Amino acid sequence: MRKIFALLLFLIENQTNALILQERLTRGERKKNIIRWRRRDIAVKNVYATETTISEERPPYALSGLPRPKLRGAVMGYLHRTKLWYFLAFGYVIAACSLLSVTDNTIFAPLLRIFAASASSASVLISDGYHNPDLRGGSVEASEELFWLRWDYVSISLILSTNLWLWSANIGFTTLLAFGAALSLLSTFAVSYASLKIVPRRKGHIFVKLTLAFQFVALLGFLVSKTITTPLWLCSAIYFCYLPGFLLYATKRPRNKIWGYHEYFHSSVLLGHLVSMSFDLGLLSYRAKIL
Repeated sequence: MRKIFALLLFLIENQTNALILQERLTRGERKKNIIRWRRRDIAVKNVYATETTISEERPPYALSGLPRPKLRGAVMGYLHRTKLWYFLAFGYVIAACSLLSVTDNTIFAPLLRIFAASASSASVLISDGYHNPDLRGGSVEASEELFWLRWDYVSISLILSTNLWLWSANIGFTTLLAFGAALSLLSTFAVSYASLKIVPRRKGHIFVKLTLAFQFVALLGFLVSKTITTPLWLCSAIYFCYLPGFLLYATKRPRNKIWGYHEYFHSSVLLGHLVSMSFDLGLLSYRAKIL
C-alpha cells in the first residue's frame, strides 16, 4: 500500500508542478499574467454558432501558463451550449422515478438519482466555464480561472460520491458499504473546504488530488470488489469506463496540441455516466417487471 500511495503522490505532484508557478508570482506579475486574447475565426455575434470554427491558436491557462489544446473543452462546451446533457440527465431522473414508483416508494431512492444526475450536469457546466473562457468572448483571467478550477475539483468529488452512494444502494448496503458512503461524504466536504480555502497553494492541490485518489481507488475500488461477487457483477464495468480517464488525468499523458489527455478524461467520464445511467435504468426496469 505504501508503494501505491507513493506512486499516486508522485503522479499528483507531477500534475501540480506547473500550478506552483502561480504561488511564486508577485502581485505585479499576476497583473501581467492576465491575458487578453481576441478570438479569431469565430463569429462575434454568436460564438457558439454551429458554422464557426475554433481558432488555430488558443490562449494558455492563466494560472499555470500551460498550453490550451485546440479542442480542450470542446465536448463539454457542446453539451453545455446545446443543453443536450441537461435534457439527458433530466430524462434519466424522470424515467428512474417512474420505475421507482413501482419498486421503491421511499424518497431515498429518487434522491440518489437526482444527486447523480445533478453532479454530472454540474461537471459539464463547470468544465465549460474552466476550459472555454476564450470562446465566450472574454479574456483569460487568473481570478476567473481559479473560481472555475475550485468548483471543478468539487464536482469531480461529487461525481465519485454520488456514484458510490447509488451503486451501494443498488447492490444492497452492508455495514462496510455504509461506512464507505460516509467516508466518501466526508471526503467531498474535505475537498470542498480545501478547494475553496487552500487552493491555489501547492498543499491545497496535493490534498485535493490525494483525496480524489482515495475516493476513486480505495472507496470505489472496494465497491467494485463487492459488486463482482453479486448477480450485478456486470455493473462493475462502470468503474472500468471511468478508470482510463482517471489514469490519464493523473499521468497527464498523452499531450497533444489538438486533442490531449484531458479530452480523453472528459470522454471517459461521460462514457461512465452513460453506462451508469443505462445500467441503473435496466436494473430498475427488471425489478419492476418481476414485481
